[in-house]
Amino acid sequence: MSRLLVVVDVQMAMVTGEYAVPNAENFLAKWGARIEEAREEGTPVMFVQNDGEEPWDDAPGHPGWELFFSPRGEERTVRKTTFNVFESNPQLAAELKAQGVDELEMIGLQSELCVFESGKGALAEGFKVVLPVGMHATTDADYGKAPNISAHIQTELEALGATTN
Repeated sequence: MSRLLVVVDVQMAMVTGEYAVPNAENFLAKWGARIEEAREEGTPVMFVQNDGEEPWDDAPGHPGWELFFSPRGEERTVRKTTFNVFESNPQLAAELKAQGVDELEMIGLQSELCVFESGKGALAEGFKVVLPVGMHATTDADYGKAPNISAHIQTELEALGATTN
């Protein structure tokens, strides 16, 4: 089994400034540590970068669009225009499978949007999905506080077949 660490939408607009997710510094420390750990253990890392629409801060070319963590060497960045990275990149699943990847560990942003939809997309493509508890985040919303939303999404993806390790 070959695992790929997928870092979803950890972009400047969502982790710095007035629109940063709650406890952004804590999440950045955890994500950074996991990325380094993956690199040290030889687990490949792929970064997903959302191409938001104008005038949003995550639109290409805006400072908020930039990834917070920089890919190294052979690490791939995949851009997307939908919540589900596989919908935006129809060839991605086949490419990953051709490389021997059958398990995706997903961390990043936002729990109820891109993490959830890309997780569902990965499951539909036949990948094992690992969603470590406390490794995805979101913002507060009209329908709940960020930690509650993330916990709900964790439960939802686990019900669909994702695991926590």
